[in-house]
Amino acid sequence: MNLFRGLTREQANEVRRCPLYFRMKAGEAIFDRGEPAFGLFAVVEGRVQIFDRDGETETPIAELGRGEVFGEMGLIAPDGRRTASARAIDDSTLIGIPGEPIDFFRRAGDPTVALKLLGNFIPFMAERLRGARAFDVDPPSISGEDLDRALAERGLPEGLLTHARADRGTLLFAEGSKSESLILSHSGRIETIHFGQGGRLRVIESIAAPAIVGDEAFFGGGTHKLGARAAEPAEYRSLDREAWMRLRRRRPEQAVELIFWLAQWIVARMVERQGRATA
Repeated sequence: MNLFRGLTREQANEVRRCPLYFRMKAGEAIFDRGEPAFGLFAVVEGRVQIFDRDGETETPIAELGRGEVFGEMGLIAPDGRRTASARAIDDSTLIGIPGEPIDFFRRAGDPTVALKLLGNFIPFMAERLRGARAFDVDPPSISGEDLDRALAERGLPEGLLTHARADRGTLLFAEGSKSESLILSHSGRIETIHFGQGGRLRVIESIAAPAIVGDEAFFGGGTHKLGARAAEPAEYRSLDREAWMRLRRRRPEQAVELIFWLAQWIVARMVERQGRATA
């Protein structure tokens, strides 16, 4: 995930004026496993290594470059601590995104910058939300009415989200199809699917509600890498992409408010999962 994808040079320079913009020397530790997690980081320049350490033995996990975000597992981990260590590989410049990361993006100033940052951030966090199942925590409940109410409270246009139900096996979107809507499921379970050689169907992931599905193609403007279908009777709200693009053009401030709320919704789900894991 490149947090800065789609930004012009001038917009990227605006982000660089963040007060938590700092430089790390090659080999310098950013954080260690077990430390309290205060927020996230994004790489502006340079490279960062994520690794695990057991005594004197180190195991590399990932190498990250410009625009990539790390440290998000502190939002998910049951004890709120770092699950791995990080250090600069080269002389690097980072942005620190504090414990309320969504407010950081909302304060980006120019609505266009906020839209791009949040549009890149949401698919990343939605993926982490889906991955939070690794903690074996029951998903928190939420109703469609809760979603509608949250939008109304923010003064967003009525009818922006449409209510839909799907029976078991109903195809929500096909692999390779152009994104037409974003799905916010609030009951049931959705599967992502892939048709392999010989047309054999394979289930890639089973996603329990609440969840956001189809986010990468929706915000990226591309096609779906996988298909999706209801694994069991499901209810969801759907955000039409054409309506979203109209809102972006005509009322960018409201578009920021909507995408800000979506990102908040994802992070809130993650925090609720963390709370349930520690209860």
